[in-house]
Amino acid sequence: MENGVFPELLKKISRYFDRQMDAQDEQEFLKEIERHPAGHSAFIKEKAIREKLKAKVYRPAQSTDLANMIICKIKKDSA
Repeated sequence: MENGVFPELLKKISRYFDRQMDAQDEQEFLKEIERHPAGHSAFIKEKAIREKLKAKVYRPAQSTDLANMIICKIKKDSA
């Protein structure tokens, strides 16, 4: 890839998986990834890493009491 293009593509990959792109940017990005084999490879690796993390990270369910406590605290602090 051209000098400076690959780091920019890596930033776009992160933005894509962090859901920081609008629908049009996502479509353009996916077309761009298809044109760059190295970028496509980086995309696949990042996707695999994020899927493994998502599968292995334990997120306990939050109780409604906790949610209500947070809401009350926010309301109290903003009043």
